[in-house]
Amino acid sequence: MKKFILVLISFLMTVGLFGGCGTDDADKDTDIGTVTTETGEIDYFAQIPVIDMRKEEFTILINGHSWAIVDMCSDGFNSEIINDAIYRRMVQVNERLNIELKQEIQFEKNLKTIAEPSIMSGDCPYKILITSPKIAMSMYNDTTAMDQNNISTINFENPWWEQTIIDDINVSDKKYITYNQSNMVVYCSSYLFAFNQQMIDDNGLDDPYDMVNNGSWTWENVNKMMVNISTDLNSDGVSTPSAGETVGLVSHVNHCVNLILSSGATLCGKDANGNPTFGTGVDEKYANAYSAFLKNFVCNGYTAVADTVPDDFAGYTPDASGFTNFSYFKEGKALFMSTSTYEVSLLRESDIVYGIVVPPKMDADQEDYITPVYSGSDGFIIPNGFSKQEYDEIGIVMETLGVYSYNNLVDLHIGTVLHYRVALDPTAIEMINLAYNSKRIDIALANNFGGCTDTITVVIKKKDEGGTRYLRNIGGKIQSDIAKAIAGPA
Repeated sequence: MKKFILVLISFLMTVGLFGGCGTDDADKDTDIGTVTTETGEIDYFAQIPVIDMRKEEFTILINGHSWAIVDMCSDGFNSEIINDAIYRRMVQVNERLNIELKQEIQFEKNLKTIAEPSIMSGDCPYKILITSPKIAMSMYNDTTAMDQNNISTINFENPWWEQTIIDDINVSDKKYITYNQSNMVVYCSSYLFAFNQQMIDDNGLDDPYDMVNNGSWTWENVNKMMVNISTDLNSDGVSTPSAGETVGLVSHVNHCVNLILSSGATLCGKDANGNPTFGTGVDEKYANAYSAFLKNFVCNGYTAVADTVPDDFAGYTPDASGFTNFSYFKEGKALFMSTSTYEVSLLRESDIVYGIVVPPKMDADQEDYITPVYSGSDGFIIPNGFSKQEYDEIGIVMETLGVYSYNNLVDLHIGTVLHYRVALDPTAIEMINLAYNSKRIDIALANNFGGCTDTITVVIKKKDEGGTRYLRNIGGKIQSDIAKAIAGPA
């Protein structure tokens, strides 16, 4: 492990120093990974067919976001590490397959409404869509998106495919939405906790890294640390950002909806066939996890959660980023911050000394730490209506994008997340690796069965510790949506 960490650190430092030099020679280093190593590692490049796609334009329609890296293509080198890697990959794929990769990014639009008319008419210009699981499910049920199991040139056993996430989201053994390392959205929307190292040291608190390793990094123990450092200068019983008081945790409602999964509890279960299940009432484990999470991280006087009603940040003016919770943590006024792996990379602009750690587990009896991923994280959707040959070509393009991204883009993103402030900290590298190796998504929230995601969001906004009772009111709709998802297209 130490040798791996040292190698990774050296690699990240080299990338940081030389990876953005802006050379126009896109052919350099294109023949990567084609030699079998002395340890007998598989030559994945040799397993992916090389075909001539006759300079065909291969357009990917992408859901745009400000909180994630969404690009699959680039206009050229600009000395930004991830952009340059994406451009280099695009050139490599174009040359290998004699193809012209294109992308179309649409912000604040439903990609289903954009793509479906052309899919239905049989002249869809998009070979791949990258959008949310909810849209994928809807398109699959409308027969405008296909089950990717039927593409013979895709091998989901290849290591660049996110098999756990794929299994978490898709109903039964279907694959109407998929993820691999060429699409960075999942890696930008995994949740972490950032902590203020100076506050830890000044208050003699336990080191979060040590707590992770000894199993004491739990909701209750983190809550105790939050109580320890919070202040109430105006004696109103609440640590308030507008009063400049120190708070234990800054967060956002959307984070909380997904962070409940760090307990291992999901709103829906799964049967032996991989089908989601929802009984007559909310599962007791999920109900208990929901209540405990709100008690520890939402409904108390020493946390500040953005977008609650009333808003905990009312009267506070954030910095230019506009993100109230993020801005307050950067000011050094909070011990912890729940954050995405993309957002935490922006902490390099702050002056505070910080660390990053996986989300705490619910209690000491929980065996593994779990890193929740934003339930709406965008994945690959393949439109219906193409020929067998076209589907074979799409599969080869997806595999080629994957193999050129494998052990490349994600590693570079780790360097961006850690940046120079903590990139030389081996423990921080272990934390980000642990986070990426323990990613999970709640199938019910991802597909929004019966509107459950909307309901959970509303009750957390209202800080309702018993909010799961409202899920019983939509239980019939949840069951109906699940049955429809299992049955598939009519």
